[in-house]
Amino acid sequence: MASDILIVDDEEDIRELVAGILSDEGHETRTAHDADSALAAIADRA
Repeated sequence: MASDILIVDDEEDIRELVAGILSDEGHETRTAHDADSALAAIADRA
């Protein structure tokens, strides 16, 4: 079962790496670079 996963990290390389791995496993991913961006992404999803 695929999940929608929000990846939050201030390092772009880490976000891209984790997102790529999870996407390869069939998960939907979104990324955010800080807490404010993460909260906005969560609010958009709700």
